[in-house]
Amino acid sequence: MTVNRTALLSQLLSDQSAGLANSTGAAMPDHRQPGAARGLRGLAYIDAFWLVAWVMTISLGLLLFLKPPPPNPLTPPRVKTVALSQLCVPEN
Repeated sequence: MTVNRTALLSQLLSDQSAGLANSTGAAMPDHRQPGAARGLRGLAYIDAFWLVAWVMTISLGLLLFLKPPPPNPLTPPRVKTVALSQLCVPEN
């Protein structure tokens, strides 16, 4: 009984998805439209580029809010910076 219900549900969902795709009038690439598939791949490539560009922009913005980690035994000690004026020793 469960197998029959699962089969019926999967058939119902597959019929609806196929019906929705055909009823919207979306261009579907096939052998009669060889340029359509190339154009759709190009549009997908451009969309992926913009998605990556925005993610990188937001990531760089969030990078500004990072602070240095606290010292711990696994990292080497921090080196103190010395000013250039302290390095120059006047000649006598």
